Amino acid sequence: MHGCRRRAAAWNAAPIVLVALLAAAVQTGCVQVRTKNPAPLSVTPQRAGLRDLSSELGLVIVESSRARATLRRGADTVMLFAGPGGRAYINGQPLNVPDGGRILAGKTSVHFPPALIDAIADALPRRAPKPTPSAPRARQPKPKPLKTWPVKLGRVLIDAGHGGHDPGTDVAVRLHAIRLYEKDVNLPVAHAVAKMLKRRGADVHMTRTTDTTVSLERRVSMANRLRPKLLVSIHANSIDDTSMRGFMIIRPAVASADSLDAAATVERHLVKIGLDGEVRKDVRGLRVLRKTTCPAVLIEMGYLSNVYDARMLADSRWRGKIATAIADAVTEFLKKRVASRRR
Repeated sequence: MHGCRRRAAAWNAAPIVLVALLAAAVQTGCVQVRTKNPAPLSVTPQRAGLRDLSSELGLVIVESSRARATLRRGADTVMLFAGPGGRAYINGQPLNVPDGGRILAGKTSVHFPPALIDAIADALPRRAPKPTPSAPRARQPKPKPLKTWPVKLGRVLIDAGHGGHDPGTDVAVRLHAIRLYEKDVNLPVAHAVAKMLKRRGADVHMTRTTDTTVSLERRVSMANRLRPKLLVSIHANSIDDTSMRGFMIIRPAVASADSLDAAATVERHLVKIGLDGEVRKDVRGLRVLRKTTCPAVLIEMGYLSNVYDARMLADSRWRGKIATAIADAVTEFLKKRVASRRR
């Protein structure tokens, strides 16, 4: 009975003894205690390599050995040497290794303190940021040109003298065998003058546009009804003296200031193209000058009784020059009228 009690007491004391023995073993280092999933230690790397430098700063490794390395980015060059003291260069300029660190030779390439990466980044020239691609612009339709209208010069009446069964003078045919009647000279010149004035912004009317007969009364009535800024009557001259040549501009006997100005302007432009002539007062009482109430001039372009003038008026090129001179003179006269009205 007593023996059983001693064995039970011994078993109860065994755990206490075992704990005491383990504690003693731990203190003396005889037993190592392992813990599950130890927490990782944060350790700062003490050395960096070329791959770190390349990826951080966008440099390309051009050359790499145990003792030296060359990296580039565009026109910038970084060189690292592990030789005596360890040196770094940026575009040929020396760069100190920060924190008293050194560039050392490694197994395949140089190694250096991580702080050198920041120092190189500060020393490299700043790169311009890449432009962000913008969305393609929608093609804009070309603007339509603005419709420009010529300056309004006012109303003009162009009178092509004679026409139809009234041929005017035929002296060129009789004297010089030149198949030319006055009505056939007046009409193309009148058409050319009217066309040019229309382009320049004038409101042009004509007493006749074809080879038709228009009475003098009708011409006068048209002028007084339309009340143009100017009436221009186009003719060719003739006289018994076949040596007489040149143009003649006839203005009304009782002429307004506008009629006088128009006559002088036409004279000046005809002289410009090399013709000789003069301005005369109407002494015959021509109906288109005497009975019309608007400013008016009558232009005798030359003498069909003179062989030189007849040949000139038979030449379409010369008729074109005369028409241009008349149109230029009328345009100048009308522009002055417009300017004076605006004042």
